[in-house]
Amino acid sequence: MKKQLAVLVASAALLAACGDKEEKLNAQEPEEKVDTEQPAVEEGEHQVDAAFAIYEGEIVKINGTSLEDMSLELKQVNSDEPIHIKAQPKTLLFENGGEPLKFEDFKEGDRIHAYMDSKKPVIMIYPPQYTADVITVQKTDEPNGIDVAKYNDQLENDTATLKLNESEDTKITDEAGTPLTWEDVKGANAIVFYGATTRSIPAQTTPDKIIVLKEVLTAE
Repeated sequence: MKKQLAVLVASAALLAACGDKEEKLNAQEPEEKVDTEQPAVEEGEHQVDAAFAIYEGEIVKINGTSLEDMSLELKQVNSDEPIHIKAQPKTLLFENGGEPLKFEDFKEGDRIHAYMDSKKPVIMIYPPQYTADVITVQKTDEPNGIDVAKYNDQLENDTATLKLNESEDTKITDEAGTPLTWEDVKGANAIVFYGATTRSIPAQTTPDKIIVLKEVLTAE
């Protein structure tokens, strides 16, 4: 009996010693920490891959008396959140067929697309306000397409959604109306007015009119 009791006591002591040793080892080996934090994005920085950010909506209210102080309150197409589109002296205004517009041509209920340099900082305010470089208005029922983007040397836009086919019939100018060539479109930001496209990826089109943007993105 005494022998069995001695064995039990010895076993208990051995188990206790092993437990203490394991606790000491665990204390010496800290747990590996996994960094789950995401890179911070600075406030006011508009994160868009393309050269231009696009805002689309219907004009609910027009504020201002000229292009310099114009502010358009929009009801967005895919959101209930209102936004305000502001202009500046060099903002370019066109109807969907490519004809230039003036401040007086804007009407409540017009459907517009506003294009802004995606690297331009935005004011952190509600409702959001964006200063557009280009504004186009749906004034005709014709199925005209408009693309404001940067085009590479293969005449493909920076979102890989549209490729231009060269034609002598395409009217190409800068903002002031100075005639340009297809070589001036390559590597440039441009407004492209076009009609029918192919169903390929990217879609291909022979544009009616191109305006190469040489100054608009330098405007404040």
